[in-house]
Amino acid sequence: MESPDQRFHSVMGADMVQAMRMIFLTLLLLAACNNFPQLEDTLDADARDAPYPRLTPVPAEPTPRADGDALYAARIAALQARAADIRRSDIAALQ
Repeated sequence: MESPDQRFHSVMGADMVQAMRMIFLTLLLLAACNNFPQLEDTLDADARDAPYPRLTPVPAEPTPRADGDALYAARIAALQARAADIRRSDIAALQ
């Protein structure tokens, strides 16, 4: 039975696989030669001496209301009535 690597080589060709490996290695080496900017001297004295921000706790989840279902039902009914009014409006009169 053929291994996946052997199937890949037979489909792509050994020369193509070798070229892809060399391109990857070249790009990797070029990325390693990059000069990254120095960040130590980018802050001014005020920012460097500023206090660390105070962390606040995450607020607790709100407790579900007992009348939540009734509120949602009323809101749904109001939105459906509004949609029905919009459907009944004469669009030609608005233009």
